[in-house]
Amino acid sequence: MQKEEYRAKLLEELVNLSKQLNKIPTKKDMMTSTNEFTKKIHSYYDEFGTLENAKKLAGLIPGSPTEKATKPFCRDCFVFINNNKTLCDKCLNLARERENRKRNKNIQSGLCAACGLVAPMKDKKLCSGCFDKAAKRAQLLKQSRLDNKLCVRCGLTTTNVNCWHNTNCARCHLKYKFKFNTSYNNAAKIINTLLENQNYKCVLSGRSLKDNKYHIDHIIPRSVRPDLFSSVDNWQLIIETANVFKSSLSMQEIVNLAIDISNNFNNTKI
Repeated sequence: MQKEEYRAKLLEELVNLSKQLNKIPTKKDMMTSTNEFTKKIHSYYDEFGTLENAKKLAGLIPGSPTEKATKPFCRDCFVFINNNKTLCDKCLNLARERENRKRNKNIQSGLCAACGLVAPMKDKKLCSGCFDKAAKRAQLLKQSRLDNKLCVRCGLTTTNVNCWHNTNCARCHLKYKFKFNTSYNNAAKIINTLLENQNYKCVLSGRSLKDNKYHIDHIIPRSVRPDLFSSVDNWQLIIETANVFKSSLSMQEIVNLAIDISNNFNNTKI
């Protein structure tokens, strides 16, 4: 059977089954079906698991909610998921458990944790081939996320902050840089509030934060009050060059230094 004929036959059977169930068939529904085509779970995902085809298929089912047509399928159980991942949370946890068991078994056997075929490199858990592949995948993933304005750590969008010049989203930046754990939306809300309170201007230079990369700075330096390191009330936004110049000085100290620099510059012939 030609690929086009197979796709047409598979789609026809899937639509018929979907109409009977009035929903997208789950893995269990398809496994209990008597039709040979609908039993081919992986073929179903390969042919109709993409977002665009999911829209087309969902649109053919009577009574399907409109929002379902914009959601992709879980690769394993075929339930709708509302994120850009290929697995739902339940299947993702199961896949991680399977992978961890496999890796631990390979490590205990003195083999590469990934392929389990050869011994790993010295002081590593992977062989040279798997290590190079993992590094290449990580680099491609990072570049892909950068191109799509996604957080390089978690893969979520960084555009939920009004103006953001960081490769990490607000949540990951606060979590790993300031040890401040909060939700994705609340982290963006904190940064947006700081931006609005400062009228999108640097508190030191007065330059626009929209046009310049900025940092979160401590009003009272960490060296003076380490207990206020993760306190939102002790945060302010200043441009990158001003933050380098300020270093661990207090606001008054940096102002006094700036005055001395200005006076010395005016009194010195260059």
